[in-house]
Amino acid sequence: MNIKTSVLLSLFSLCIGLLWSPWVVSQPKVELNLWHSQGYTQAFWQSLVDEFTEKQPDIQIQVSVIPWKTLNPSLTQSVMAGDAPEMVMFQSDNLGIKDIFKLSAVPNNWLANSLLPEMEFFIKRQGKAYGIPLTHGNHLVLYYNKQIIKQPAMDWQQLTQQAKTLAKQYQFMAFDYYSAYGFVSFLNAFYSDFAVNNNLNLNSPHTIAALEFFKESTQNGVFDPECGFICARESFLTGKYAYAINGDWEYARMSAELGDDLGVALLPTVAGKRIVSMKSALLLVFPNQSIASSKQQALFKFSQFLQSKTVADRVYHKTQSMPTHSAAMQDLIKQGGQNFQWFIEQLRQSKAMPSSTEMASVWDSIEKGLELYITGELSAEQAAKYMQRRALREKQKIKSRNDSE
Repeated sequence: MNIKTSVLLSLFSLCIGLLWSPWVVSQPKVELNLWHSQGYTQAFWQSLVDEFTEKQPDIQIQVSVIPWKTLNPSLTQSVMAGDAPEMVMFQSDNLGIKDIFKLSAVPNNWLANSLLPEMEFFIKRQGKAYGIPLTHGNHLVLYYNKQIIKQPAMDWQQLTQQAKTLAKQYQFMAFDYYSAYGFVSFLNAFYSDFAVNNNLNLNSPHTIAALEFFKESTQNGVFDPECGFICARESFLTGKYAYAINGDWEYARMSAELGDDLGVALLPTVAGKRIVSMKSALLLVFPNQSIASSKQQALFKFSQFLQSKTVADRVYHKTQSMPTHSAAMQDLIKQGGQNFQWFIEQLRQSKAMPSSTEMASVWDSIEKGLELYITGELSAEQAAKYMQRRALREKQKIKSRNDSE
């Protein structure tokens, strides 16, 4: 080989090396932003982000934990300002105000074939999917202390009798008394279609009856008006209360702390009609039409990772919510004991929360109306009218914001 040929080969090799070197082919990282309000489980979601970005070093994800009461207002403002995050995790009923958030429709091929069939209800509006379900549940359960209650009550009459019998020894029901979410479970026993598409009907005899039932249950010793969120979460575990109505999110903790003393039962009936908790799904959604952006491929990769079986197998143990992956759900049910079977049966009997504008309008209205009634500032009739007026105003605000988009 002559000198000229050797030099040419060396230059060729150098060029090839430069072309394939990281310095030449490396691309800037795709930066994504994820907002959520899962404060209690933020470590789990952050660990998934870290795991994903380690496998996909060309993608960077910045996670922001927003208090749940300010998540929607903050997201609305960011969409209006044009600086919304590419991804948000929120509850499925928020799809009732999806237009405010300019959510991308999710292509069918982004949804895993392994999703539970019932997840379709939580993600679709007008035939299109607007989110990817990550967990589901969020339902209320009747817990009881077996050291105090040998046989759980099946109806409210039995429950009331037990409260009278135990009145001198124990507080009776640990329950977040002023919670709109809790009240709605009782309202469902009287009238379940108070907030469905094109029907917002809180000013009804059914709401009045549910309010009066609430106050009566306080007077007969079942409910404790001094018991709020912290009480419902902590006092039952100390043995102070015989029962608790609380969410699925507390089941694992209660099981760990009370062990064999924990019992789980279905929510009882009221005058022959069952108290029905709501249930919903935690969705991954894409505000400000982010799926149509240049970051589409990165968003797709992350969404597929979150829907994988390896992630789904960890969901319940880390979040106390049910996975949306069919095989992971079946595995979980097979592994559970008797308490867990009742827990799952309560999930099956719970009502899927509509993702309607009406449903999105009622929460603050119910919570404030309930408070004004319990404190004696309004009668049951006045509280029902107040709930209706305030919910209609909120619905109109949502409609106005939708129309302005």
